Amino acid sequence: PPTGSKDILIQWLGLLGDIFVRALKCIVIPLVFFNVVLATVEMVKMGKASSIGWITIGVYAATTVLAAIFGVLSTLIFVGQYSAKTFPEAVAPVIKLGCNVAGTFLTETTDGSLSCSED
Repeated sequence: PPTGSKDILIQWLGLLGDIFVRALKCIVIPLVFFNVVLATVEMVKMGKASSIGWITIGVYAATTVLAAIFGVLSTLIFVGQYSAKTFPEAVAPVIKLGCNVAGTFLTETTDGSLSCSED
């Protein structure tokens, strides 16, 4: 807990700022949602919904294709910067979990049961 007057002031200002941001979220998100719904309803009334829908799908498809082309070209341009390395063969990880008695660890026996034993 803060003890100085400066720390307490910062804490209160932070609380007020947090409340302000949360209040904005409570107002802005429903406002944007209802504006989108109203704009959609107006487009349907005017009969322009299908043309705008096709334009939206076209823009989405075009940007997707351009992003894919950009990704492939970037890979081809920078392929010389990559280096293929060989890594040593992986070994089974060793994990030791200690038991209550010093120097003993949890181990698995041949029949699959667990017991504490010395290393």
